Amino acid sequence: MVIVVIAAALLCTLAYKNMTRVPAPPPATKGNCTPEAIRQVGDPIERAILSGQCAKQPAAAGAKTD
Repeated sequence: MVIVVIAAALLCTLAYKNMTRVPAPPPATKGNCTPEAIRQVGDPIERAILSGQCAKQPAAAGAKTD
């Protein structure tokens, strides 16, 4: 019974830390917007933020935009 209470307390603590954590969005530079650089971001939330920021950037110079 004691082990169950300790396990529940640990799970609650970990869940609270993850829910209150604010990810630091990485800067969306030309080097960070390559597919390889986006894949290397370990946190899925930070990866999604970076991908969204890169998608908002204007197209590269010389790229065909119709």
